[in-house]
Amino acid sequence: MNLPGIDLNMDAAALGQLLPYAAWVKDIHLRYRWVNRHWADMLDLPVRQIIGRSDAECMPPWLAEPMGRADCTTLARGEPYGNEVMVQLQDGRQRLWRMQRQAVLDTEGNLDGVAGFVIDATDDWRARRELKKLTLQSSGWWQSLKSHALVATLTPQGRYSYVSEHFCRLVGCPASGLLGENHATLGWIAVGVDFHHVLAMASQGNPVRFEFAGTRSNGQRFWAQSLVISLGTPVGDEPQFFEIVSDLGEVREVTQKLSAANAQLTAALNENVELIARLDHLARTDPLTHLLNRRSFLERAAQEQARSARLQQPLSVLALDIDHFKQVNDAFGHAAGDQVLERLAEVCRETCRIIDIVARMGGEEFSILLPGTGPEQAQVLAERLRLALAQQTVVLPDQQRISFTISIGVTGWGAHELLQPVLERADQALYQAKSGGRNRVISL
Repeated sequence: MNLPGIDLNMDAAALGQLLPYAAWVKDIHLRYRWVNRHWADMLDLPVRQIIGRSDAECMPPWLAEPMGRADCTTLARGEPYGNEVMVQLQDGRQRLWRMQRQAVLDTEGNLDGVAGFVIDATDDWRARRELKKLTLQSSGWWQSLKSHALVATLTPQGRYSYVSEHFCRLVGCPASGLLGENHATLGWIAVGVDFHHVLAMASQGNPVRFEFAGTRSNGQRFWAQSLVISLGTPVGDEPQFFEIVSDLGEVREVTQKLSAANAQLTAALNENVELIARLDHLARTDPLTHLLNRRSFLERAAQEQARSARLQQPLSVLALDIDHFKQVNDAFGHAAGDQVLERLAEVCRETCRIIDIVARMGGEEFSILLPGTGPEQAQVLAERLRLALAQQTVVLPDQQRISFTISIGVTGWGAHELLQPVLERADQALYQAKSGGRNRVISL
């Protein structure tokens, strides 16, 4: 989906800032990974004070709690989910926020977070409130008598014994065509209730309100609301029921317009949520290998290190590089080099566990984060990966074949170490592996 005036080739994060509505993306732990300026303005916080924090840290509990419930519902269902939240601003004004969410999946199709989109639906809410007032006013007994006088009387069998001029005008039939008839014989259809049941309830002294529809003599449909009231036990041919009718044509017209507008709004929200999810995916992944890019790897690594430290679990990092990759490009061309990179990424996905975090850091350099894995186990996995890649052959369109090897540096990540020194140590181990003849694993 394209938005008018927006170039989708620009940086994904910058593109997200051009969205006309407030939007955000949260990770699987429901901490903000990205927000645009509209959402930051709504929260009245700088963007830097929102990233990495949860709703509970960015907004009052009465708002954070429904936000959290909606996010959890989205993750549980795995499909778009919408809700509304009434917000009271600091100046005392009330605003209605209409939100739409969608689960975000990683490159393997696993749940990776939630993308959200919000608009200020206060005007729509006010219109619905006015519609409710209109409905109540049009259905009231005295208001009907005073403004419309759509009244009639019915016999104990429910047949009309009197109808007013305004009543006849509403149903599109002269009095002569109504007297002696009832709802059933006129072909009018009560909504959700049988007309004989209405009379039975009313005869017990309970006023009954219901809606019904019919067709005028000119073929036009009409909608009305009826209030049937018992006049007590009849004497002889005296009428037993009094009916007050309100024209629902205006109410239904407004309702249909609101429903159509709401459907269009929901469709637009869903489309924009999908766009946000797509932008987030583009911003976090390498377009060639579909692995995480460097920025996403650094973010995920920081989160995983905090989790491992909290759970007192080991953590290791692999740095790997394709041996003599420049020679591959020089001999076979960059398109062939891209095929080699894609094959490396494919084997990494097949060899690593689902919890491992694999990323292309740039060029032919890749990094792998191994949660719950000490250096010795990491070296075993690295050796298995090296052997698997040494057996790979990339077949080019002209049937030329390319075999390649990799060198890997392995290091552990201590609970209190910063990320940068760990990456540098892994690079040192990789350098030693390449200096020592390549196609080998070195651990530091």
